[in-house]
Order: sequence, then structure tokens, then C-alpha cells
Amino acid sequence: MAKFDVKKHWWVVIIAVAVIGIAAVLITDMWLPNHQVIVVSLASSLIAIFLVAMFLVIRSKRFGKYWQILVGGITTFEPVKLEVKDFESDGLVLDIGGGGEGIIGRLKGKQAVAIDIRRGELDEILAGPQKVVMDARQLAFPDGSFQNATAFFSMMYLKTQDDLQQVMSEAWRVLKPGAHLHLWDVDLSKYPAKRKEFYLVRLRYRVGEYESTTGYGMRWPEEPRGEEYYLQLASQAGFQHLTTAREKHIFYLVFIKQ
Repeated sequence: MAKFDVKKHWWVVIIAVAVIGIAAVLITDMWLPNHQVIVVSLASSLIAIFLVAMFLVIRSKRFGKYWQILVGGITTFEPVKLEVKDFESDGLVLDIGGGGEGIIGRLKGKQAVAIDIRRGELDEILAGPQKVVMDARQLAFPDGSFQNATAFFSMMYLKTQDDLQQVMSEAWRVLKPGAHLHLWDVDLSKYPAKRKEFYLVRLRYRVGEYESTTGYGMRWPEEPRGEEYYLQLASQAGFQHLTTAREKHIFYLVFIKQ
């Protein structure tokens, strides 16, 4: 269902409030004294404005997700302590979906090129990486531009397998031969007994001497996604699997472009 665009349909809001207010005046004028009509009309108008505002909030892109979570419920994973260890890189590091906390940017500094489809996510990064608004499914970088690529809990936000496969293929294209892809994500290979519409991953992470907490939430995917799922996608893109590290429901995979 399409989102209600207030900027395009502001007149609908005005008409709706006006119609409700006029109807309230006409109805109450038939039964109540003049001073009571005014009070009831004002109250009706305020209620109408409140209801329309609540509708717009629920349908908006920014706040609608919170309403969906409230209605659909959320599965919260057990918190995990995660140390994000440094890795060698002689060149630039492509950080896929690197906005928000900017963890890889904190780890690699100006060596990291954080891309995100949303400018707001990149603006949240205080300092460190280079920032570029870009769709990871269609990277604008030339072939062989990067020595490493990272996806720190960003693949989980891609809705379809086709999207994931495009990102994997694009990452393979822009990496140099012998370069590595580092992928952190959550094991969604088994649905919980009481499955809810959304899930939340909670982390207490450490980067060097810096420690903080964060959380990543998304709607449960239609297909199970675990280690094997990402291993297959990476293999289809041309990567070879090197190592796997796991901490409870969190896994860290490293691939190489031969």
C-alpha cells in the first residue's frame, strides 16, 4: 500500500477536518443552545485534527515502522558481546551500508569508504570514513577499486535474494584480486516457536578501546537466512570462503576474491 504523502495531499487533510467540523455544527445546532454548539464544534474539530494527525503518523515512512512493530510484535535476541577486530588492508575498504554507528569507519578511519542509500544514516557518523550516498546494488566504482569490503549487519536489510545477490556480485566486481569480503550478520535460519513479524539483534561491541551498545531490527525475511545461505550467495558471486567465527546467533564470515 502506498504511503500517504502529506505534501501532495494536504488538501485532503483540510477538507476532511472541514467536513467533520461542519457536520458537527449542523448536528449540534439542531439540539443544543448556541453556546454549547460552539463548545461541541471546537471539541469535534480538535478530535478530527487529532485523528487525522495519528493517521498521518502511522502511515508516514519515519514513524510508521514503530506502529507496525507495536501491532506485529518483535522477537528480541539475547544480547551479544562482540569485539570487532582490525584486519589488514593495503588499500581502501568499501563499507557497505556503513551509515549509523559507523563501526567500520571507526575501525579503519579515512581508509574506509562508507556507502549508504540514505544520507541521514551517513550524517550520523561523527568522524572517520569517507561518505558516499550510493546503492550497493549498483556501485559506481570501477572494477578492482578496493582492497577489502565489509558488510556489518547491513545485508539483513535487503529484502529479497535478488537484492543480496546483486550486492555480492557488485562487491566482487569492485574488489581487487586477492581482496577480502568481511560479513557480519545474524542467524535467521530457524524461526522461533512464537514467530513475530519483526526481530531485534542487540550488541555490545568493542572497537579498539571504544565500547558501546546498539541494536539492529528488521522484518523477518520470507526465506531462512543463515551461514549456509550467505555462503551460497557468495559462492555464486565468485567468492571463496576462508573462515567463520560465531558468537551465539551472530556469525562473521570472511571470503576472498581469487
